[in-house]
Amino acid sequence: MVIGVKAHLSRGLAYSNLSKHQEAIQDFEQVDSLTEKYISQLEDLSDKLPVLLTQVKSWYLKGVSERSLKNHENSLKSLDKAIKLGKEYNKLVTESNQKHPIHNYYMTRGLIFNDQKNYEKSTKNFRKFIKLCPEEGNNNMELFIANHNLGIGLEKLDKEDEAFEAYSEAISHFGKVSDKEKQWKAHSGSLDTYYYRGLLSEKKESSMKCIADYDFVLRYNPNHLHAHQHRAAVLYHLKEYEQAIESFTKVIEHDPKDFTALFNRGMCYKFVGELAKSVIDFNQTTKVNPEFFKAYSELVRVLIKLDEKDPQRLIPLYTKSIELIEAGKVNKDDIPNDQSIGAIYFERGVQLVKDEKYQEAIDDFTSAIKKDGKFVDAYFNRANVYRRFLKKPEKALSDAEKVCELDETDVDGMMEVAMCLYDLDKVEDAKKQFERVLKTKPDHEPARRYLDYLNDDTEE
Repeated sequence: MVIGVKAHLSRGLAYSNLSKHQEAIQDFEQVDSLTEKYISQLEDLSDKLPVLLTQVKSWYLKGVSERSLKNHENSLKSLDKAIKLGKEYNKLVTESNQKHPIHNYYMTRGLIFNDQKNYEKSTKNFRKFIKLCPEEGNNNMELFIANHNLGIGLEKLDKEDEAFEAYSEAISHFGKVSDKEKQWKAHSGSLDTYYYRGLLSEKKESSMKCIADYDFVLRYNPNHLHAHQHRAAVLYHLKEYEQAIESFTKVIEHDPKDFTALFNRGMCYKFVGELAKSVIDFNQTTKVNPEFFKAYSELVRVLIKLDEKDPQRLIPLYTKSIELIEAGKVNKDDIPNDQSIGAIYFERGVQLVKDEKYQEAIDDFTSAIKKDGKFVDAYFNRANVYRRFLKKPEKALSDAEKVCELDETDVDGMMEVAMCLYDLDKVEDAKKQFERVLKTKPDHEPARRYLDYLNDDTEE
């Protein structure tokens, strides 16, 4: 072979190993320049083949160095040349064991196309590599890498079923790597394959399959945050709340300000009956994200379940919820319609009555009615406050009659109408209303006592 070719090739390799890629490229260009002139002078095939093989290797190594410099366009041109010359070389050799393994060139070209987000071309190159790469020998790691990256490309092309198969094939090849237990720990990318497959299983709602993949990832990397996040979400969906709590806790340990994990763990505690712990999580959620609407609404519900008697603890939570609603900071999914909004005003109104803030309670019941004109309980409670606490039986009567209009069988509404008529000294009308209550519910003792009292009073 022409003098200097081997020297340039060897020095180029050395530069490449030292990450001096620009210098390496210059040496590989020298190899091509020298061999191009020399090979045209050769007639004997046995002389020509070694020179041609040197050209193949030089173009490939040049492409690798150019990729390292992020010069993707030049790298692809060099790899195209290497593949073309490699095919020519392999056609000329007579023995199969003499053929040059150009499948690796397709792998490198596929990785560049992945870098460029050209997934149509990247997947074609990875498939070509897989087709040409012999499965015997020590090629399992390379086949793992190719199938892994093929899966990524296929996912980007929305070919999720094929991507799932590619990830599974990658995992199969990695399982054949010698000392694989050590390799699982050493190669985080191999765990990503399980993670990506788990994500696809999760999309398909193959819940137990994705849990198995996430568990495998966490076995070798207990701090894999995203695996914990997705594992927790799936377990929550499956109502496996105790296990979900474990994963949400891991996420929170990694990031104490992850308000979504805090809230979801609070929901898990609520569902397993550990209400005091859910209160802690919901409270913390509101501190980390003061605009997280659902945390306030769930906190109120849990406190009421815990028999919270102090309205001054509950009212601020309702108030914050209402502020977020009025500011347009609540997702439609969290509060889908006006009836839902009305319910929050109504519930705050109930607490305001307990706190003896009667006019504010009236305002909230009125807001609830504006949101839902058929809100029976809002009309009833407003009537009750008007009559009992604000001593406005005329207004109370209008609301109580509205209750009966909306629900003709509402005994409490009938009774409220009767009490309003009584307070307005409309005795005969009140008696008829108490009789109506008793006709609907014969064992209604308060109605009977009032009717007996009015009848006795009339007789006197």
